Amino acid sequence: MLLPQIKPQNRFLILFISLNFLLSVFYLDKGFNWNSISRILPIMSYFEQGNFQIDKYKDRTGDISYIKGHYYTDKAPLATMLVLPVYKVLVTTGIIKRQNSWEDLLAIGIIGAFITAVIPFLLLLFLLMKRLLNINAAFSSVLLVMSLYGGMLFVFSSAFYSHLLAGIFTLSAYLLLKENRFLLAGLLTGLAFASEFPLGIFLPIWALIILIKERSFKKSMLFVLGVVPFILFIFYYNYYFTGSPFTMLYQFEAQQGFADEFNSANTIFGFTLPRLENIWEMIFGQYKGLFFYMPILILIFLQLFKSVGKVRLKELTANYFVIPSLAFAGLIISKNISWWGGWTYGPRYLIPLCFLLVYEGVIFLAKTDFSKVWFYCLSGFGLICAWMAKSTVVYSIPTEENYPVFGYIASKFTMGEFNQNNILTMLFGVNAQWAAYLWLLLFICSILLLYFHFNRSYKSVFNEDKQANKLC
Repeated sequence: MLLPQIKPQNRFLILFISLNFLLSVFYLDKGFNWNSISRILPIMSYFEQGNFQIDKYKDRTGDISYIKGHYYTDKAPLATMLVLPVYKVLVTTGIIKRQNSWEDLLAIGIIGAFITAVIPFLLLLFLLMKRLLNINAAFSSVLLVMSLYGGMLFVFSSAFYSHLLAGIFTLSAYLLLKENRFLLAGLLTGLAFASEFPLGIFLPIWALIILIKERSFKKSMLFVLGVVPFILFIFYYNYYFTGSPFTMLYQFEAQQGFADEFNSANTIFGFTLPRLENIWEMIFGQYKGLFFYMPILILIFLQLFKSVGKVRLKELTANYFVIPSLAFAGLIISKNISWWGGWTYGPRYLIPLCFLLVYEGVIFLAKTDFSKVWFYCLSGFGLICAWMAKSTVVYSIPTEENYPVFGYIASKFTMGEFNQNNILTMLFGVNAQWAAYLWLLLFICSILLLYFHFNRSYKSVFNEDKQANKLC
């Protein structure tokens, strides 16, 4: 029996996702920090004790809350709740055998990384690639891969955090809004909120924009209806742990500094008015600046400024992207003590916003005539910085390091302290330094393969279809 012929576009997408899967899981996150461990421990406790109290493991992380004599994670719940049933199925079926605390922690962390980081990262690549193929940009694969790997999204692409998970939910909700699928958009927005609480700012803004743009109270309420189940879920989550649906676990931070920040009379849930130095550092600074850790955004915004006169104010105010993004960025910049995000590579709190910026920005670049020299310089710089981080310390950069890339990461790289948690070293004993350079070689080969495969297969078919349409 003959196998069905795969269309050139689908064949290209299969190759594209396969190569990017290999590139993104090449380095596995096994050096968990407080954030990841705080998401893992409730799952371990659930299997050992039947509850989510992490008293036994409280010394393993500082991201914990102390409530009524017990310790709990202080994180938004969705990431942990998605991993728990998957881990339970794997344990029940015998695929994973529970051993000791470290082995269990490692298994949960890797499963969590796949669910909350690897899959969202690949979905972003897939959604963008499908859109770029429809635009028929011959340069599309190079543009997309360099844009996403040349920044902090790649660094967190195999880490058990909630940022990429929240990012893909937010982007999916945004795309559904553009298609006027308001109920589903509300559901995805609710999922994003349950992943990261600051994304709750999108809820009222999007509901208001729908009302203004569609002039329909019913459509706005459809969106709200989709969000409501997750608001109720968070109310129940708060009530279960704190005794009140309106009292969050952050108010019981075990770390006194964070507790004081959250409960301060000068802040609202830990947020205050933006400070100029915070704005500068989070956008332009080399310490935690968005443009420094996602340099492709510099080119995107430069191209946007060239066409700014063609955009009407009315189009901006009725746009599902502009105002919510600015509001979210403002909210994050308003964070009081911990605006920088602790031990991290870049402004990790802005990762969900990066999903929107990169998605629209890369599509915008594909439709414009931009400088290839600037593109390679900016994306190349971002790639080298992200690669050096991934091959050494990943995202574990101490807060007190004032020069995270040029100081801390560069010193680790030059001293030969390379990341052992890569598939070549773990499976085949390859030297970690050689593994780092082999990843870079694999990346370059992947881009060349995708570029030439696109030109030979998909582009020829697209041109044939174009000619056929002309004849019709």
